[in-house]
Amino acid sequence: MKKSITYAILALIVITLINSSLYQVNENQVAVITSFGRPVKAVEKSGLHAKWIYPFHKVQKFDRRLLTFDPQATELLTKDKKNLNVDAFLLWRIEDPIQFLVSVGNRSGAEARLADLLYSAMGTKIGQAMFSELISNVPGEMKLMEICRTIEESCYEIASEDLGIKVESVLIKRIAYPPQNRVAVFERMKAERGRIARRYRSEGEESAQKIRSGADLESALILAAANREALTIRGAGEAKAADIYRKSIQKDPEFFRFLRSLDAYKVFMDERSTVVIPNDSELMQVLRKGPPR
Repeated sequence: MKKSITYAILALIVITLINSSLYQVNENQVAVITSFGRPVKAVEKSGLHAKWIYPFHKVQKFDRRLLTFDPQATELLTKDKKNLNVDAFLLWRIEDPIQFLVSVGNRSGAEARLADLLYSAMGTKIGQAMFSELISNVPGEMKLMEICRTIEESCYEIASEDLGIKVESVLIKRIAYPPQNRVAVFERMKAERGRIARRYRSEGEESAQKIRSGADLESALILAAANREALTIRGAGEAKAADIYRKSIQKDPEFFRFLRSLDAYKVFMDERSTVVIPNDSELMQVLRKGPPR
C-alpha cells in the first residue's frame, strides 16, 4: 500500500514537472523566455515548446498581431497660432519581443510610451504647419497626409530603436477647435456668411437696378416711337380732314357759313339762356333767312 502511494506521488511529481516544462505558442502570439527576470530567448514559432521548470524559466506571451492605439485628443498650436484639438490613432506591432519586454514590459506600458511619442511628434510637426495646410478647401493647399507621414516616420524611428515596436501607420482622424473657442468661431462664421449674403444682395440689387433701368429706357423708346407715329398719323389725318373741309367750303361757301353760325348758337345758347341779338346781326340773319338754297 505504501509503495502504491509512493508511486502515485512520484507520478504526480513527474506530471507536474512535465506540465511546467511545456508551453504552447498560438499563431497570433510571440513568447519570451526569461530566467530570473532576464530575457533568454524569443519564440515566434507557433506550437508546443519545452523549457526549464519555474523558477528557472518563465514564459511571457505577447500579441504579435497588428494593434490599434487610439489615445485621447490633445490640444496643439499651429504655426499661425491657431489652437486645435487633434485626434489621431496609431497602428503598431511587436518587432523585437525581447527589447519590447525590457523597455515597456506589456501592452499598457507600450501604449503609454507610444502616446508620449505620438503627442511629441504631432506637437512638433503641427507646430511647423499653417492652419490652411491642415484644413482647406483650396486644391493643393492642404497637406494633411504629408504631415501624417512625417509624424509616422518620427514615431517609427524612435519606437523601432528604443521600444522594439514597429509603427505601421499614423493617421489624424479628426481636427476641431477647442470647446472654449467654438462659440467665437461660430460667431465669426456667422459674420462671414452675413457679409457674403450682404454682398450677394448688393450685387442682386445692382443687377436688378440695371435691368429696371434698361426696361425703363426701352419702354421710353417704345413710347416715344409710338407717340411719334401717332403724331404722324394724327397730322396726316388732320391734313386730310382740312383738305376735305377746304374742298367742301369751295363747293358751297354759303352753306358752310350757315353751319358755322349754328355751331356758334350751340356755344352760347341752351334751354335756360336769354339772348338779345340786334336785327342786323349776322346771327339774326341766319334765323331770319334760314339755310341757303
